[in-house]
Amino acid sequence: MVLTLDKVRPIKKKFQKEHWRDYFVGSGISNLAVQRRRHEFPLAEGETLEDHCISVSLREEPPESEELISSYEGVRIFYRVVGPVRAL
Repeated sequence: MVLTLDKVRPIKKKFQKEHWRDYFVGSGISNLAVQRRRHEFPLAEGETLEDHCISVSLREEPPESEELISSYEGVRIFYRVVGPVRAL
């Protein structure tokens, strides 16, 4: 199954409602080709680099006691520490 932008949008909204944490500062939709430039990972069976995924920006590293999920409803999730976000 190809994960198109239209398929991932409602899944991202649901993920935000169910899994949002205080140290998350934002989230977006990307594709696996873009994420592969930042993270090294194998493609799962049936995945292509054009498949969309959720990208979550973190204010800080999560507590060691908290495990971040790597996929949600079949959509991969990638995390990146970007620091605090401030208005200019």
